Amino acid sequence: MLSSSTVRLDPKDQPILLAAIHGKADYLLTGDARHFEPLYGKRIAGVTVLRPSHYFERRRRV
Repeated sequence: MLSSSTVRLDPKDQPILLAAIHGKADYLLTGDARHFEPLYGKRIAGVTVLRPSHYFERRRRV
């Protein structure tokens, strides 16, 4: 699991990730591949970053 302090993210996208962390979300769903693609599938401070389609694929398997 990565910590939020080791993640490189565009400054305009940092509040999105931080809100998910502070809100104790399990997942952050985003289609913003330009900025979040390196984080897809990674867990950062308890929040797993996924494309919406990947999240729903996972849910379908459960």
